[in-house]
Amino acid sequence: MSVYNAIVDQLADEKKKGIEGQMSLFDIVSDEDKSDYEVQLPDVKEYDKETLLGFEKEILGIYVSGHPLDEYEQLWRKNITKMSTDFVFQEEDGIIKVADGEAATVGGIITDKSVVYTKKGEAMARFGIEDLTGTVKLIAFPATYKRYNEIIKNDNKVFIKGRVHVEDLKDGELFVESVVPFDEVARKLWVKFPDMDSYESSHQELCDMLVNKGKDEVVIYIASTKQMKTLPASMRVDADDLLVDALKRRFGEDNVKLV
Repeated sequence: MSVYNAIVDQLADEKKKGIEGQMSLFDIVSDEDKSDYEVQLPDVKEYDKETLLGFEKEILGIYVSGHPLDEYEQLWRKNITKMSTDFVFQEEDGIIKVADGEAATVGGIITDKSVVYTKKGEAMARFGIEDLTGTVKLIAFPATYKRYNEIIKNDNKVFIKGRVHVEDLKDGELFVESVVPFDEVARKLWVKFPDMDSYESSHQELCDMLVNKGKDEVVIYIASTKQMKTLPASMRVDADDLLVDALKRRFGEDNVKLV
C-alpha cells in the first residue's frame, strides 16, 4: 500500500516502452542487478487493529480478524440496557424482547447514516448502531439531530439513549434522545495498596503522577481492611494508556485497573 503507485507507474512505463519498441536499463542489466531497478518494499509496521478491521469491512463486508468493539467490550456491556438482538422480531414464535415506548440504551459504531428532510425542511437522520451482536436501526428527529449532529457520524463509537418503537411483525427501532461518545464516558481508575501504611507512604508520589487532568475518577483500595476511597474531583484524570502503564510499573500490574 505504501508503494503501489510507484509499482503501477513502473509497469505502465514498461508497457509503453514495450509497445514503442524501446529498451530500458532494466532490459539490459544482468539478472543479479535487476533488483536495483525494482521498486523496493519499505519496512513498515502492520496497520493498527482498527484500521485493519475497517479495511476488512470495506472490502469483504464483514470483520475477519476481530471486531472494533472488542477492546471496549467491558465498557459497552456496563453502559447498555439492550443489545441489537433484543430489537429483532422472531418470526418463528412472534416474539420481540423490547416493548414499544420502553426506555433503552444501546451502544456501538454508527453505520449507514442518511439525512432526510421533513416537510418543513428540517434535517433528521436515520442510521444504525452496530454492536457485538448485530445492528439496530435508530431515528434522530430534527430537534435531537440538531443537538447531536456533530456526533452522529459514521464510524463514531457512541452510547445512545432513547425510546423503543415497535410495529407489528417488524424489528424494533430506537428514537434517539441523547448521544454520548465512548470516550466521554467517565471511568474509574483503581489503585490497590496492601495496607493503609503503604498507601500513606506512597500518597504524594501517586499524586505527583496524576497530572493529566480529566473526567476519570481515581479510587484507592486498601486490601487489608477492604476500604475504598475515591479521591476528590480535583484529582480526576484522563486515564490514558501512558498513565495506566506508568502506574502499573510503579505499583504493580495487578494493583492498577481501569474500569
